[in-house]
Amino acid sequence: MNEAQPYLRSLIHREDPCAADSRIIVAQDEKERLLRAADEKWAKRDEVERQLDEIAERLGVERRMEIAEGRYAILAGELNGEPIWVSSQSQIAAASISAHELWPSNTVSWPSSSTGLDLTGTSIFLGIWEAEGAVRTTHAEFEGRVVQVDGSTTLDDHATSVAGTMAAGGVFNFSVFGTTDTHMRGVAFEADVDAYDIEFFDAEIYDATAGTTNEPGLRISNHSWGLRAGWRQQSFTYFDGMDFVHVTNGWVWQGPLSLAYPKDPKFGMYLEDVSDGYGSAQLDSLLSENATRHLLVYAAGNARFSGPQTAPSVYYVIIGSSLYIFNDPDPNERVWRSGDGDTYGFNTVLAPSTAKNVLTVGSVQDVYYTVGSQTHWGYATNAVVILSTFSGTGPTDDGRIKPDIVAVGEANPLARNYPIIAPGANSDGYVIGQAGDQFRRTRRHCRARSCASAPKSALHKPDRRS
Repeated sequence: MNEAQPYLRSLIHREDPCAADSRIIVAQDEKERLLRAADEKWAKRDEVERQLDEIAERLGVERRMEIAEGRYAILAGELNGEPIWVSSQSQIAAASISAHELWPSNTVSWPSSSTGLDLTGTSIFLGIWEAEGAVRTTHAEFEGRVVQVDGSTTLDDHATSVAGTMAAGGVFNFSVFGTTDTHMRGVAFEADVDAYDIEFFDAEIYDATAGTTNEPGLRISNHSWGLRAGWRQQSFTYFDGMDFVHVTNGWVWQGPLSLAYPKDPKFGMYLEDVSDGYGSAQLDSLLSENATRHLLVYAAGNARFSGPQTAPSVYYVIIGSSLYIFNDPDPNERVWRSGDGDTYGFNTVLAPSTAKNVLTVGSVQDVYYTVGSQTHWGYATNAVVILSTFSGTGPTDDGRIKPDIVAVGEANPLARNYPIIAPGANSDGYVIGQAGDQFRRTRRHCRARSCASAPKSALHKPDRRS
C-alpha cells in the first residue's frame, strides 16, 4: 500500500465544503504540470524531427508511404532495425450504441425511447488526432464547430468522416437506398471539435489537455489510427531487370523481413517509446501522471483475420524502394492469418490501443432488437450483437483484455439496406463507409439541406523494461 500511495487519491465527499476548493487546486496543479510538459515537448520538436529523419534515411524509407490510392502510412519509428508505420483505422456509428436515447425526444425518425437527459454536446469540446490528414472543417454538417487547430491543409475523407461520427449536426435530410433521414448526424451533434494531425502529437496533446487551445482543456479525444501489422493487399509495379511487372492485389507482409519472425510481433505489443510520443508506455505515463482527467479513445485495429489464410504462391515485403519477393513459400514460413493465426483471430489488437489507461474500442455490426414486428436500434437483452470480422481482439501480449468496449463500425445487412454514411472531404456530400477500412471514396453532393439519392478509478503506471 505504501508503494501505491503516490498513485492513489483521497476521496472527498461531494457535500464536503472543501470539495470545490480541492477540485480547483487539483485542476490548477494539473494545468501547470501540463503546461510545463508542453513547453518541454515543443522545445524538443526539432530533435524529434531529426530522429525521424535519421531513421528514414538510415532505413531507406520516406516519412510518408503510400499504401493505396489516396492513403498513406506515417513513419512512427523503428523496431529491431526495421521501420514501423501508423495509419488510419475504423471509426464508429451512432445509432446502434443507443446514443440517440440521450438526445432530446423526437430527434430521430425511427422508434426510440428517450432518457430525458436531452444531451446534444453543446459547450463540450472534443479532440481528434488523425494519421493521414485534416478535417474539412467547412463541411455544412459541422456548422462552424470544427477547427483544424494545427493548420494542416491536406484534407482527408477518414479524418472528416470520423469528425462527423463524433459531431456532425444532422443538417441534411436525404435518401440513401430508399431510406430518408439525417444520415450524417453524429453522436454529440452540437459539440465543438479541435482537430489535429499526428505530426506533432507529443507536444499538442499536452497543450490541448492543459487548455492552451480552449478552456478548461480537452477532456476526451478520439484516435482512429494505430500501427500497421500483418498482411495487406496492394497493387504496384516493379522492374525485374527485363520488363515491368504489374502486381494486382498482391499480398504484402508488414512484419519483420527475417524468417525468424513467422508472426508479426507488433500484434498485442505494449509499445514503449516512439519519437512522436504515442507509444503505449508514453500514453500511460501521460494519463497517470499529467492529464489525469483526460480520456484517450483508440480504435482496436482492423487486422483480425486479414491475410491469405494459407501460403500463397508468392508474397512481397516492401521497405522503402526495396522489394523482396518470396516465391513458393514454405507452409510454415509465416502465420498466414494475422495475429496468432488461430480460428478466432485472437491477439490482433495493435498499439497504441494496447496502452492500459486508454479506452480501446472494437467494432460490431449494427446492434438492434425487435419488439413484436418492430425493430429498434440499440442494446437490449434480446439484441443481436455480432463482432465485426475485421475488429482487433485481445489478449495483449502481457495477458490483458482488450478492447475495453465495442461500438458500431459497420452496417448489418439484416437490419438495413444502406451502409454507414458520414461527411466527406471534397464537398458537402458524404462518403459511404466500408467495413474495416477507410471510407469508400463514393460521394454524393448535397444542396440546400437536401441530397441527391444514392474518468478512471485507478490509473496504471507505464511498463518500461530496464
